[in-house]
Amino acid sequence: MEGARFDVVIVGGGPAGLSAAHVLGDAGATVLVVEKDPEIGETVRTSGGTWIRDMAKHGISADLYHPFRRIRLVTAGSEATFEHQEARACVLDVRRAYRYLASRSVQAGASVRTGTTVEALSTRNGRPSGAVLRRASGRTEHVRAEVVVDASGYAARPSRRFGVPIGPRLYGLGLEEELEAPAYDQDEAVLILGREFAPDGYAWAFPCGGGRVRVGIGVPLPASGSRPAELLQRLRAESVHLREALAGARRVEVHRGVVPFSRPREPLVWHGLVRVGDAAGQVSALAGEGIRLAMDAGTMAAQAITGALADDGPGSARLREYERSWRRSQRRELRAAYRVHRRLLGQTDADWERLGRALRPLGAEQVDRLLRSRYSAVWLMGVLVRSPAIIPVGIGLLRARPSSPRPERSASV
Repeated sequence: MEGARFDVVIVGGGPAGLSAAHVLGDAGATVLVVEKDPEIGETVRTSGGTWIRDMAKHGISADLYHPFRRIRLVTAGSEATFEHQEARACVLDVRRAYRYLASRSVQAGASVRTGTTVEALSTRNGRPSGAVLRRASGRTEHVRAEVVVDASGYAARPSRRFGVPIGPRLYGLGLEEELEAPAYDQDEAVLILGREFAPDGYAWAFPCGGGRVRVGIGVPLPASGSRPAELLQRLRAESVHLREALAGARRVEVHRGVVPFSRPREPLVWHGLVRVGDAAGQVSALAGEGIRLAMDAGTMAAQAITGALADDGPGSARLREYERSWRRSQRRELRAAYRVHRRLLGQTDADWERLGRALRPLGAEQVDRLLRSRYSAVWLMGVLVRSPAIIPVGIGLLRARPSSPRPERSASV
């Protein structure tokens, strides 16, 4: 069936797509967001860990996240605690935060259609001109659009079907349980490095408020050795660093998510198709987090699309302003995170212990910048002054040969 016409169709109702929809709607564009889940945020695919100042920048209020001040970093033979006077990091109430973003987009004039998949993109003169949609009832509809945005997540199916040259990707799998755990300290996050619980990745415990905590593991795909579910079970049962805090804990739900780990080099605008968030690989490979990055990218893309719609539509050179803005603000950060991630693959527990001991003298602000991949010459000099022991560790990482990228495989647990 022939359907409506919009200025922009956005495939995916996550933080990237909804941030773009809000900005576009505010600018007066007609926008349709298409989400495959029956409700926005119904399936939680992320821990929701992020930074408070980024959420404030995007209008996420304090009642939509749980703040924490302290990070405890644990390796096989080392432990260090880094504490801020005021909370810098937080864990989102993912469902409520995403639904707030959707509500805000609708208030700005966008339409959000859930329980709907994109069967194909239509084209005109070699550019996307709309999408063929299928509802849960099986009914199909063809909607027209001047610009199509792929915010569909790690699989990036609209981009692949349209022929965007996406190179080989590595993927990471996150698997966690949200627990009712009254004994857990709601002011502390725990990061555990080492091969026992998360080979080539890390394990975590993130407080999320209301006496709850999210405990999980993140590992590269395809997983080697123990399956992710087995690693998570072992973490809960055997970690001496969490055992007391999780005493009497009760599982509430399970979250699974896949994130792309790739060097950020693929086109963000391809013959008029605009790509944002996980679909564009805009994820920190070091920490496996991308909510703040997705919201930044969605905002930048929307600003460029607004200019293009006022100019020459999808053929406008102003769409490229998105790529230029992203390169200035994010590419360096993500490339640095990718390089560090690749160098850390294959580390032994002895390597992790050396790294943990070298990080122990650092201040909380220095570690905060490390996790955000906000590196600079001034930051590096400060790190070397606080911890000269990090020099041989860093040299060892630089000498290590990162393993070759593995071919893409679908995620399974």
